Amino acid sequence: MEKRNSETLEFYNRFQDKKNAFARVGWGSHERQLERFATFLRYAELSRDVECLDFGCGNSALVSYLDEVGCCYRGYVGVELNENLASEAKKNLTSQKQRVFVGDFFEDSLRVDIQLSANTLRVGALIGTFNFLPRNNLQLIADFYQLCTRFELTRLIGFFKSIDSPIFYPEFNYFNPIDFFDGHFRKEFNISLHTGFSDHEFVIVVRPKVP
Repeated sequence: MEKRNSETLEFYNRFQDKKNAFARVGWGSHERQLERFATFLRYAELSRDVECLDFGCGNSALVSYLDEVGCCYRGYVGVELNENLASEAKKNLTSQKQRVFVGDFFEDSLRVDIQLSANTLRVGALIGTFNFLPRNNLQLIADFYQLCTRFELTRLIGFFKSIDSPIFYPEFNYFNPIDFFDGHFRKEFNISLHTGFSDHEFVIVVRPKVP
């Protein structure tokens, strides 16, 4: 995990001097950021009984958006590896039901620190978090599986750029979404893929099957 973490920090450090909050987390425009948030909300099915876990929360713009549009949710937990962004995120929180933690969401110690309540519905958000990290489809599947099981998610929503997208950063490796549906995940999870909300992008919604 150390290499992945160093790559993540190196990527986001290049934006820390940007003036606008959306630019400090790598967004090209505020409009594009809001478009992704609206799409997440469409598939998240949040309610007063559902907690939202934001993996790679940046400066917690997602929870600010949820409040602005009047969305009901039980609680919000943001996880951010970059300490500067996490500090900014904590300053943006407006209630006690909103929390932000600094660390790697694949580490056992962080799972303990968060102290998730038992018997709670949880939706996970990966809004572009994995887009820039080199990996193959099997690694992507393994990461989805680990997040769903580790945090007992009822739904995990991930945003990705497809393999035919224009290359904005040459070092990025994008995935062909068709390859995701090769049977590795189907026994334990229901998977749906959604396109059309934005050019060259797709959304994967993963839901663990109920025994």
